[in-house]
Amino acid sequence: MIRARAERLTWEPRYPANGTGGTACRQPGPAPTAQSVHATARELIDTLGLAPLPEEGGFFRVTWRGAHGSAILFLITSEDFSALHRIAEDELWHFHAGDPVEHARIDPSTGALSLVRLGTEVARGETPQLAVPAGHWQGARLAASAHGYALLGCTVTPPWTPAGFSLGSRDALLAAFPRHAAVITRFTR
Repeated sequence: MIRARAERLTWEPRYPANGTGGTACRQPGPAPTAQSVHATARELIDTLGLAPLPEEGGFFRVTWRGAHGSAILFLITSEDFSALHRIAEDELWHFHAGDPVEHARIDPSTGALSLVRLGTEVARGETPQLAVPAGHWQGARLAASAHGYALLGCTVTPPWTPAGFSLGSRDALLAAFPRHAAVITRFTR
């Protein structure tokens, strides 16, 4: 059972406890406050030791890093989302709990847009896992907000490195993929 520990919740930048490096801070803009995030999301953030994810948005904690891959727990809320970004590694998303998630992916070579709904309602077209090839633009946000959060896992191979991360610029993405303007606008800051 998750117990509320809101008094211990911190939204300040901090370093991952496992020594994998990298700061956990947000891009300029309003960070969610303890009062603005759904109570269960606050409990999960505190209990799982999640921190704000730099640039992309959401909250995360590195859970594993090995010679051939790495993994994080990742939580998004109705107030925050995973902005369009790309990484140099193949990535597998795993849905764990909460609201279904709309995941957007743009293939940079063809411009093809893929919208997938991550969740547990497989009979309704949701999927519990999603593979994203290296270099594809991707972002995620809640598809519904009954719970106010979604808890996910992301596994990448080879291990994630900051050098392989690129945050999408709304203007540059709109110029490159104008036919996806509505999606790009929803998944960028």
